[in-house]
Amino acid sequence: MFLLYIVLGLVVLGLITLGNSLKVIKQYERGVVFRLGRVTNDHKNPGMTAIVPFVDKLEKVNLQIITMPNVSVVHA
Repeated sequence: MFLLYIVLGLVVLGLITLGNSLKVIKQYERGVVFRLGRVTNDHKNPGMTAIVPFVDKLEKVNLQIITMPNVSVVHA
């Protein structure tokens, strides 16, 4: 019975780790990977991607163009 709890705990820990390693990047985003706080050469394209959990951090960069309305400035 004790062995069953250990195996069950390892399965749960594995599922949590797998959940932390899979990321989804949307079509209008790109991913920048930080490994231990430093930028790597490995950029991520849209789709499902995997990173090394607890070592890598994925930051998503939005590539959508934001347009601002023309605002007239009054100079005094």
